[in-house]
Amino acid sequence: MARSPEEEHPQKAFGWAARDNSGTLSPFNFSRRDNGEDDVTIKILYCGVCHSDLHSAKNDWGFTSYPVVPGLGLGCWWTPARNVIAAIRAWRIIALR
Repeated sequence: MARSPEEEHPQKAFGWAARDNSGTLSPFNFSRRDNGEDDVTIKILYCGVCHSDLHSAKNDWGFTSYPVVPGLGLGCWWTPARNVIAAIRAWRIIALR
């Protein structure tokens, strides 16, 4: 039997998700796998939503898999992967695009 998105993986996460093609975003708890050797952990502080995110949320292009957590361009705290050089300090504020 398949597990719910909240229980599938050990790392707990939160986002605002569209659950159907209405495009309405609602709070969504989910889980993600543990980090691998080349992964980076980020804690998103804020993000923007662009027109492409709206098209995805409403399945305008016909390939959205729900639930979907749209978002683009974000400010976040991060910690580097195990393989990233030690000179990069963990939990600095960065911007991704």
